[in-house]
Amino acid sequence: MSRSAAATGTRHVEEVSLAAEQITREGRYVCLRQSIFVPEDETGFYLFHAQSGEAVREAARRAGLQFERVVEAVSDSKGKADNK
Repeated sequence: MSRSAAATGTRHVEEVSLAAEQITREGRYVCLRQSIFVPEDETGFYLFHAQSGEAVREAARRAGLQFERVVEAVSDSKGKADNK
């Protein structure tokens, strides 16, 4: 991601979100949850909740994003600090 692309990250988020919504209407669930831009490293990270990695790849392709890889991750909602 170029520095100029990071500066216009909002536009990219909108494009990815629209692509995800379209794919979901077509029958494969994918939703953009969060995006993080690191302009100094010319890098962007997108966090999706999706039916499959392929649905995420398709959303990124339709939005015109250039990406190196898509990886699956597991989240534990109990990971918040507990003061007990």
